[in-house]
Amino acid sequence: MTISPENIKALLSTQFADFRLSHRLPFFAPLITGGIFVSDGPAWQHSRALIRPAFTRDQVADLPRFDRHVQRLVSQIPVDGTTTVDLMPLFFRLTLDYVTEFLLGESMESLVSAPGSEQQRFGAAFDYVQRQLAGWNTSGWGAWVWPNRRCEEGVRVVHGVVDGYVERTRTKARAARGRAAGREKDAETEVESGGGAKQQEKDGEEESGRHIFLDELALSTDDPVEMRNEVLNIIFAGSDTTASILTSNLPRARPPPGRLGASPRRNRPARRPTPRLQDPAQSQIPEIRHERTYVAEGPQQLLPPAFIPTSVTPFSVSPLSPPPSHLTKPPPPVIRLYPPVPANHRQAVGDTTLPPGGGPDGTSPIFVAKGQVVGYSPWSMHRLHATFQPDGEALRPERWADGEGEGEKGIRVGWEFLGLMAGRVSVPGNSSRLRRWGLRL
Repeated sequence: MTISPENIKALLSTQFADFRLSHRLPFFAPLITGGIFVSDGPAWQHSRALIRPAFTRDQVADLPRFDRHVQRLVSQIPVDGTTTVDLMPLFFRLTLDYVTEFLLGESMESLVSAPGSEQQRFGAAFDYVQRQLAGWNTSGWGAWVWPNRRCEEGVRVVHGVVDGYVERTRTKARAARGRAAGREKDAETEVESGGGAKQQEKDGEEESGRHIFLDELALSTDDPVEMRNEVLNIIFAGSDTTASILTSNLPRARPPPGRLGASPRRNRPARRPTPRLQDPAQSQIPEIRHERTYVAEGPQQLLPPAFIPTSVTPFSVSPLSPPPSHLTKPPPPVIRLYPPVPANHRQAVGDTTLPPGGGPDGTSPIFVAKGQVVGYSPWSMHRLHATFQPDGEALRPERWADGEGEGEKGIRVGWEFLGLMAGRVSVPGNSSRLRRWGLRL
């Protein structure tokens, strides 16, 4: 296990080809047998090429559709001020509903479906299977050691539902290709009349204004198992990560005692007006770049202590209009202390080294043998006092803010802070995940 920023940079970026992810495939094999999160080399590049087109900005910024799910979430929260509510299951169902609508074209509707319905069974099965597989991956012991009948039944439920969507999509894609081929045959002399199945599919989506991940996937592959794997990879990564960020952040959105209702900048001159939700054009979406040398994000904007929503006003923004920056900027104080992926690991493809860790003083390269698994912990690295001194475990948003004095700067970090992962393992969809995270809050 390493918490060295230099070693983590090597694992995820500079020596990316020396380490692989596919060693964890056996742990996830009951649910997925391939895809971007369990592949390496050409297979990983192929998966990334398949899913990347579906994550362009205009395709993930369907805020009216997203707002519908937020309204349903709010309706599930008691507003009497006395009832204790576990928000994490609600956040998971919210994320699952939105992600499945984007991926499959139809939402699971787990927030509003009746108990015992197929939607509820899918959500419960996926949640249990996901946690079981994550536990096997962490412990290093898989289903071959600890068989689990409930997990096996959950996998059958999840596969059955997703396979149904995949088969309907494949049938629709084949029909579209057949129609396109017929038009080409009837009008061979008119170059623009045929257009091909891919163009016909895209034209249809542009006319409807909706982009469905599974439809985009069907343009590149007709393999049902591959399609199912890619869909489940995205659901697996997207739902739990976003739900955990929301759960970790919400109880910490209140200012500490003595600073109620105050922002970290309350005594500092404002450099620009704070954008309002009703005027989103004045703000800009922050550009998240994990490859840059320094990451300098602003402080968390704290919600007033009396912020108890009884309803949510629909977002008055177009799909391409940026929401207010104070809602979409990722909060380093919270993600730093409570990263959605607290630990991970990679396996050496061959004999190699990592930059520091060897020698008498630990500053020389350290040998890593072929097949050796190297773990790394963002949870621990984000608490290093050498970087976040003198209070690495304190939630102090103002540490990120530039001060009033001449040249006074907030903390600047490179690989000491990973955010939602970095380097080549940063997958398409991270920016949209942060966007939705901010709007949910």
